[in-house]
Amino acid sequence: MTDTRALVLQRIRDALGRGALSGIALAQVGARTAPRVGSPGPAGRAEWVEQFVARATALSMTVARVVSREEVAGAVAAYVAAQGLAPRVVAAAPLAALAWPASLSVRIGPAQQSDAVGVTPCFAAIAETGSLVLLSSAASPTSLNFVPDDHIVVLGRQQIVGRQEEVWTRLRRGGMPRAVNIVSGPSRTADVEQVVQLGVHGPRRVHVVLVEQGGD
Repeated sequence: MTDTRALVLQRIRDALGRGALSGIALAQVGARTAPRVGSPGPAGRAEWVEQFVARATALSMTVARVVSREEVAGAVAAYVAAQGLAPRVVAAAPLAALAWPASLSVRIGPAQQSDAVGVTPCFAAIAETGSLVLLSSAASPTSLNFVPDDHIVVLGRQQIVGRQEEVWTRLRRGGMPRAVNIVSGPSRTADVEQVVQLGVHGPRRVHVVLVEQGGD
């Protein structure tokens, strides 16, 4: 337990007229309050992956699982065709080198109002909540996340963390971006007569291409 947390707890106990916690009790409190973050072994990672998929699906996202990054472009094209959309997408710069099929027109850059499908990488995903963590940068502008009706997110299994705390730990290692967007499913509102409407403030559909191959 950190010195700051111990000081706060002791002040509360002092205000309640209670004595100091014993060494054993202090250790137990620290164990209960320590954030459960870190790098898991293969078994823990597999559990996080399945939990994320279940939570994301419950939040009305769809998930396609591919073995390697080489299959991502084909999975994007398959989704576009399955939805009956025009074979055109706008994608973030980090995805420009994917083996895009000739049948799909791909533009790299920010999204415009006429763009129906945006494709972006993902910084992390949270198993506990089924949320995607998207970072804004010149290479991956926020417009790609929110302007198109369909948002396709490329996620590596090694990017899935157990809890939100680990996201901030990872961010601090590399420096904070312009903005951090935590997305939990398609945009929705029930402001009008309590009827849920999708796509009011962002995409109507969020589709995750989960790349299974990757280090733990």
